[in-house]
Amino acid sequence: MKKSFFFFFFLLFSFCSVQAQFLPQFTNEQIATGAIDSLFYGRKGFDKMISIIGASVGVYYKGSNYYFSYGYADKDKKNRIDTSTIFEIGSNTKVFTALLLANEIVKGKVNPNSYIDDYFAVNKAIQKKVKVMDLATYTSGLPSLHDSASLVELNKIDSTYPLYYADSSYLMSLLSKTEHLDNHGQYAYSNTAFGLLGYVLSGLHHTSYDELMERELFIPMKLNHTSCKLDSTGIHMSKGYEGENRMPYGVFSGLAAAGAIKSNVTDMLQFLRYQLGQRSQFSKAIEMTHKVYATNNALQLGSPVNVAMGWHITKLYHDDVYVMRGDTYGYSSLMVFDKAKDLAFILMLNTKNSNTTSTAMTKILRSIIEKTPEYSQRFAKPIVNVNDEILHSYAGEYSLFPGFTLMVTVDDGKIYTQGTGQPQGVILPVSNNWFISKQDRAEFEFVKDAKGKVVKLILYQGGQELTALKK
Repeated sequence: MKKSFFFFFFLLFSFCSVQAQFLPQFTNEQIATGAIDSLFYGRKGFDKMISIIGASVGVYYKGSNYYFSYGYADKDKKNRIDTSTIFEIGSNTKVFTALLLANEIVKGKVNPNSYIDDYFAVNKAIQKKVKVMDLATYTSGLPSLHDSASLVELNKIDSTYPLYYADSSYLMSLLSKTEHLDNHGQYAYSNTAFGLLGYVLSGLHHTSYDELMERELFIPMKLNHTSCKLDSTGIHMSKGYEGENRMPYGVFSGLAAAGAIKSNVTDMLQFLRYQLGQRSQFSKAIEMTHKVYATNNALQLGSPVNVAMGWHITKLYHDDVYVMRGDTYGYSSLMVFDKAKDLAFILMLNTKNSNTTSTAMTKILRSIIEKTPEYSQRFAKPIVNVNDEILHSYAGEYSLFPGFTLMVTVDDGKIYTQGTGQPQGVILPVSNNWFISKQDRAEFEFVKDAKGKVVKLILYQGGQELTALKK
């Protein structure tokens, strides 16, 4: 991951030469369409990837919906994808489950601080520790059933499709066997937690998770093509693939609340419009699911990612961007929304390819946001004068990554930056601590501590927000 980012950073830093003030003006439709056309048919688009069988994309941008289709719902029959095509959304189900919990909290039917002991028999060693809210915020510390290390027992049954055998009795046995919580209160992705949350909620209503979601969320939200069940007619359900190989549909009895939902692009985009503030009976619950409850500080992410109820929140182009991704054995999908930009999109593949969905997030956001007048204006701000004393306080070496630094120097009233192995470039002040490079489409923010000492700079470029500590 770091290697690919370094290449991306160097490419932008060295060769980008677009001047912000000369960018053409685009309509919202042109902006949205251009972003997806690039994804489908660009230099590294889907048409260059034989492993992508089909895709459906929905973009909401400033009041309008835009839909795009690519490839086949069934590669053998050559049935084309369209807006009615249904996909498995995998772990995006977790966002729906979290919303259902939030709605029960708003209605006063669930105490978020109640312990799971009130609903299940748990090992004495973990009694009075795991709260219901922990299940929805990836902080329970319970076994993940996400990576190979936590699937040892199920792999013995079926190493190809182990999650099929994680039924309710298996989850209950996990609770009885678990004597230690791994980093309880800290972020750790967990299918087990959301599977259990589904049982908490369905138990309260004395019904199945499938029926509960239908009655409490899908029908009220008018998500008429969304279900936890397969399209029994097979008319609209796409077939799922891994590479060129046909994969079976997902059946997650015990983990339904973690990954069972199937939907199409129109319903999913409507769901995202609710996230952006479209009024509904769920507005208070939705607002609750957006609050930050934990932070994932994993070094490989480059920068911290905040965690909400079901959602992950990252910083891109100075905005909080809410993200959730889902994979099953034959599908991958991605939900993203940015409140500040009034922007949301859903990407659904009937091919398991999580790397593509992750890459698509930045690619789509970059293609849309960098064409907006608001973004261009960041590099058209008037240049200000900054006195030499302030400029010289910024001079020094800043560590961005191990083995890569930014050297900041001052000469003749001008300030320069130079990355390891890169040419030197001048940056222009738009305030006392904020500088821009029009050529490289980059921004540099110098940050002081409480005593007024410069301790770091933050680089904003290509949607990334990177912190470099001053040595």
